[in-house]
Amino acid sequence: MHRLWLLFPLLLLFSARPAELVGIQVRYTGTDTTILRAMDRANLVMRHPLFYKLLQAHTDTFDHSNVNGEMLASYFQKEQAVAEVLTYKTLTRFSRSTAYTSFDGRIFINTKRLDRPVDDVAITLIHECVHVLDSRTRGVWMGHGSNNPKGKSQTAPYAIELIADSVLRSIP
Repeated sequence: MHRLWLLFPLLLLFSARPAELVGIQVRYTGTDTTILRAMDRANLVMRHPLFYKLLQAHTDTFDHSNVNGEMLASYFQKEQAVAEVLTYKTLTRFSRSTAYTSFDGRIFINTKRLDRPVDDVAITLIHECVHVLDSRTRGVWMGHGSNNPKGKSQTAPYAIELIADSVLRSIP
């Protein structure tokens, strides 16, 4: 029995090692349960094989971009990054702003726009991850021009919303 205590330090060493980061992920350390659940769902999607299969099927270059789905899938898988999620409140209740990404890759989500399904918030986080990758990848652009979503379904951030929605509908 006393020999097991000799193994205890080794167990602590290996159990304390952080999980290896695979691809881009989002992290929220606040207390809002909608954002916490959305973070889990977004990270689940960004690790799901169907997400990459559907993304790679987009063979044309996205609008307002110089990448196609296969290239974007590669960036999502290879970028070892954690996008920190922070909150903000708009000054007016009439603002249509849902979220934005800062130049340093942090995602800011509008707390006045959280009264919607968790999966919708997760899709927003994944949309913002495209902007995070855009800011971290030299020589690549994958934005959507103005913030008006009309006519932007073929841009990388909005096209990825449709893909993320399909994946979320396929998993419990």
